[in-house]
Amino acid sequence: MPPWNLTLFYLADVLIALWIAGLLFQEAKEAYRQGKERYFSQYWNVVTLFMLGMFVISGLLWLAGFFLSVEGKGTSEIPVREAFGISAKESAYRLILLSNAFFSIGLVLSFINASNSFQVNSVLGPLQLSLVKMIRDIAKFLFLFLLLFLAFGWAERKVYSRYVQAREAFTGNATEHKFAQ
Repeated sequence: MPPWNLTLFYLADVLIALWIAGLLFQEAKEAYRQGKERYFSQYWNVVTLFMLGMFVISGLLWLAGFFLSVEGKGTSEIPVREAFGISAKESAYRLILLSNAFFSIGLVLSFINASNSFQVNSVLGPLQLSLVKMIRDIAKFLFLFLLLFLAFGWAERKVYSRYVQAREAFTGNATEHKFAQ
């Protein structure tokens, strides 16, 4: 067995799948107990569902890439050279890369989900609330900045397009510039 076998089931993969299945079962029980309205009104439940969705999508894409990789090979072991090399099927390669991307997003969301327990702490709770409010303020600022930036860019384009058209009309000077079109 090669040391870097991409699509072989390892113990860690099985444990992660069991962990995600357990979390899905736990969230289903919690949603049933609280009811749909109350469950979805809490921010942390939405983050947890999004995190679990990323993990499930990752697993499904990985399985699809795995089955496309082993198709017609007669073995379930695919070395990295065959999965990512010249002889790789492009669709399987892309599915495995997408699987890794979704898993990474789910992993980041799992750390955000773990910060749910910070609210209980007397020191970290207020800091977390301040951080959330600060992020909201930064998002508002970035929205206003983007709005002004786009407005300035469109206004500048309009001013220069009029300049190019006026130069052609008064001096008879034709141009191939993109603003003139």
